[in-house]
This record gives sequence, C-alpha cells and structure tokens, in this order.
Amino acid sequence: MTFIGSILVGTVGEGIWRSDDGGKTFQRRCDGLFMEADVRALVRCPKSGALYAGTDAGLYRSDDRGDHWERIPGSFDPGNGWRAGIEVWSILAGGAAGERLLVGTCPSGLYLSEDSGSTWERASTQLAPECVAIRFPRVTALLGPGDGTLYAGVEID
Repeated sequence: MTFIGSILVGTVGEGIWRSDDGGKTFQRRCDGLFMEADVRALVRCPKSGALYAGTDAGLYRSDDRGDHWERIPGSFDPGNGWRAGIEVWSILAGGAAGERLLVGTCPSGLYLSEDSGSTWERASTQLAPECVAIRFPRVTALLGPGDGTLYAGVEID
C-alpha cells in the first residue's frame, strides 16, 4: 500500500508531531507553539486546508502543514498566552467558504467565528461552568453533520 500525505499527532505535554512517511518517523512541529503544550484538538479545515490546534495555551493555526503555528486570539482567551485560563478542547472547522470555526472549551463553553477567527461570539448554550466532581466541565467533541445540527460532547454536564 502506498501512503500519500502526512500524519499529525497532537500530544499532552509534547506539542505536535508530523510524519511524512506513513508513520515510520515523526518530527516535532512546534514553531510558534509552546513545545510542551497540551494539544487537546487537532483538525484540518476541508475547504481551506488550514490546520487548527486547540491547546491549554489557546487556539493556533497553521497554513503550511504544521511547520509554523500562529496563535489566534478570541473572546474565549484573555490574551495572556500560556495558561490563558480557558483551554480549547474541541474544534469544528469548515462552512461553505471554509471560514467557520467553532471551539469547545474548558470551562465549558462554545465560541463561534465566521471569519477564520478574526471575530468571535459565545454561543448561548446552557452549559454548567463548574461541577463538584471535576471542578470544570469541558466540551470534548464537536460534530456538525451538515444539516444545521450541532452535537457537542460535554464531560460532566
């Protein structure tokens, strides 16, 4: 079998790694990203090809297959960089023009951008901000099947 393309792996504490040979070897790809970041979400926008990484230091974007990363500020992020207070745990990227981003966070929240992350609004959802069992609930998964429905997996809520 011939493998065409790359494999990217987000890790907890070791940043992002990429393989261009079907997984035989991996190289760390963290330029612009804190190398010890906890990467909770890693997605590729099918329309634009941009990569997005959700971390404990915020949301990042790469337009060159993960060689370089740029931090995307947002209303969910006070702009403090590392340990900004709100962690990005899930990402849904796409839309007709490839500019729609939806991120799920810890503490639990949903934030939407229609312009590739230039502006953000918080979705009006009924998510608990705290929980006795784990302290902060989190949105761990997002799925938009394309019919206007959104599914969100929330840990402890």
